[in-house]
Amino acid sequence: MLKATFIAIVLLLASFVGAQAQPKPDADFPFQGEYAGEINTGGGAQKFGIQVIALGDGKFRAVFYPSGLPGDTWTKDKPKVKTEGVRDNDTVTFAGGRLNGTIKNSSFSVTDSGNKPLGTLKKVERESATIGAKPPEGAIVLFDGKNADAWEKGKMTEDGLLVQGTQTKQKFFSGTLHVEFILPYEPKERDQGRGNSGVYSGARRGAGARFIWAGGEEQRVRGHLWHRGTDREYVLSANGLADI
Repeated sequence: MLKATFIAIVLLLASFVGAQAQPKPDADFPFQGEYAGEINTGGGAQKFGIQVIALGDGKFRAVFYPSGLPGDTWTKDKPKVKTEGVRDNDTVTFAGGRLNGTIKNSSFSVTDSGNKPLGTLKKVERESATIGAKPPEGAIVLFDGKNADAWEKGKMTEDGLLVQGTQTKQKFFSGTLHVEFILPYEPKERDQGRGNSGVYSGARRGAGARFIWAGGEEQRVRGHLWHRGTDREYVLSANGLADI
């Protein structure tokens, strides 16, 4: 019989140690995120997506995705374009790339290398349809922010986070795992310094999944699925897994 495993709320900060304070959102924080809409490069309107990464001290990187955002309609056979940008008060300007533009009032106005307007994308916040889901009947709640009783030597912080370095007391062979988590804002860190390896599943049997916050496009969540040394990487989104 399939046993349903349900984690109601897991707030895992992989770079979190003890009660270490996390950097607070700064003037750059509102610009970081995803933008979606359409642009016209001469062949008609096409779906387009941009991920904007805060790099600290008013510096940014924009990653342009033809055909839409990862986990939505973008696929890895469509090359990405990256352009660096800087913030001046309430505007971020990206210049010097094949695709450029400015962000102001939660809108990204895209231009080509000759400064020709191509279209305007709006900031979006994608949300999973299962966020906040209640445990189904018969589910096992492993962590809900109230205690760490289900975890080996589990510890919690004063603000209800589960400290890393633990595993469940129970062992599971199959089931459905529901995880909700929050990630630190670390604009001056790079790659896995922005957080990594929040959840491992099945890691002791040579096959499993690892979910991390890392990579060149740092503000997205990635997942690694592996089996006996074969590591395949996916981007996680509100729509599930997309091969990258």
